[in-house]
Amino acid sequence: MRPFLIRLSIVSNCLTVLIILAFSAIYHNFLYEKIWLRKHATVVMLGDSHTDAVDWRDQIGRGDIKNSGLPGLTTSHFQWMLHDKVLRYTPEICYIEGGGNDLGAGIPTTRIIQNLSSIIDTLQHHKIRPILQSVIITPDPSKNTAIDSLNMQYQDLAKKKGIEFLDINDHLRKNGISEYLPDRIHLKESAHIPWAQIIKSNLIKNSI
Repeated sequence: MRPFLIRLSIVSNCLTVLIILAFSAIYHNFLYEKIWLRKHATVVMLGDSHTDAVDWRDQIGRGDIKNSGLPGLTTSHFQWMLHDKVLRYTPEICYIEGGGNDLGAGIPTTRIIQNLSSIIDTLQHHKIRPILQSVIITPDPSKNTAIDSLNMQYQDLAKKKGIEFLDINDHLRKNGISEYLPDRIHLKESAHIPWAQIIKSNLIKNSI
């Protein structure tokens, strides 16, 4: 009887291990996204509705990206929400996109730069690499004058802080208003592809 029980115990343990392995293989991605990514992400995309609209994981082809974009956010919101939207995920790198809503709300550019400077300092203090992206242009030349001026200040800020500045407007300027939705503010999905490629290339450049 004892040898039988021993064999039965061995078979039972083997079946348990096989079931666990099978479960892990089938639900690995689900568990990874629903459990691990609730607390961790290698890459965080911080921004407004432009960032929020992009499926970064699908476009870049990796699952360790957290989309922390939300419609209507200003750089002041970024600052207030930095812990919940970025720091809590302990990323290696954070891409910052925003400032258009600030301009639309009449917030002075000096305040925008102050907010971003503080955000960059906080990220660097937490050993997170900040990457500052350009404010996205519109099909309206009158609005783009202010946007271009702010982007020049972004470049100066990035240089001062010793971080990278990514100009994502080159593609949009080449393709004109065809890349925009009818509201003439937000981007079509066709514009997400080259934008994501810029981010993907930058991640490779930074060995992340």
